[in-house]
Amino acid sequence: MHLAAKAVGFRLRFGGGTLRSGCESLCASLRPPLLFPARRPQTEANIHLPQLTESEERFNSLRMQSSHPSAAEIANHIIKSFDNFPSRLADAAAKGDRAWTTQIKEDIGSLGEKHGWTICASGFPDRFERGWLYDLIWYKEEGGHLAEVYLILESEWGKTLAHIKYDFEKLLLAKCGLKVMIFQARNRDLETLFEFLKAGIHAFPAKSANEIYLLIAYNNDTEKFEIRQVNGSGQTITSSQTSGRDLVVQSL
Repeated sequence: MHLAAKAVGFRLRFGGGTLRSGCESLCASLRPPLLFPARRPQTEANIHLPQLTESEERFNSLRMQSSHPSAAEIANHIIKSFDNFPSRLADAAAKGDRAWTTQIKEDIGSLGEKHGWTICASGFPDRFERGWLYDLIWYKEEGGHLAEVYLILESEWGKTLAHIKYDFEKLLLAKCGLKVMIFQARNRDLETLFEFLKAGIHAFPAKSANEIYLLIAYNNDTEKFEIRQVNGSGQTITSSQTSGRDLVVQSL
C-alpha cells in the first residue's frame, strides 16, 4: 500500500513545472486538435452573423420565398442559354473541352448569382467559391449552417457510357430540386444514352418526383445541343434542340 501511494503521488518535474504522467503526456501530444475545416471557402466568415429577431427572420424567410423562382422556371432559363452556344464559343473551340466547361459554368453560375445564390465552381477564384463536391453548385446558408442546395451540375465530355454514368450518378445522391448533366455523343448513340440515364433516375430508390433533371447532350454530328427535361420519376417533360438561331422545345 505504501509503494502504491508513493506511485500515485509521483510527478515528473522539469523547470519548476509539474508534468502529467509520461503516458498521459504522450497521448496528449498525439491527440489531433479539434479543428473543423470549412466545407467551402468563406464558410467561417459566414458563421459570425448578427443575431436577428424573430420578426426579422420571418420577414427574410417570406422575402426569399416570394423571390424564389421555381425549378421549372430556372430550367427554362438554362435551356435557353444553350441556344447559339457553339457559335458563341467559335473562337474558343480549338481550346478543347475546358473552354466549353468554363463558359457553361460561367453562364449558369451567373444565373444563380442573379437570383441570390452562392456559387461553388472551380476556375473562378475572384468570383465564385472554389469547387465543392460537384462541378457547380448553387447553395445558401442561414445562421452559419447549410440551408439549401438548389442546383447541382456535372459535365463529362468523355463519350463512353462508363464516363457519363460515373458523373451522372453523383446527381442521384443529392437533395436538390434541379440537377444538370452535360455530355456529348454521336447521333447514333444519343437516344440510347438518354434512355439509359432516364432509367437510372427511375431505378434509384431515394428519388422525388418533384426533382427536375436537365440532360443536355451535344450532338457531335449535328453540332447542336439536344436537351431532355426529366422529372424525378424518370419521365420526360420536354424535349429541346438548339437550331443555331432559335430553341425548339417540344412538350411531351
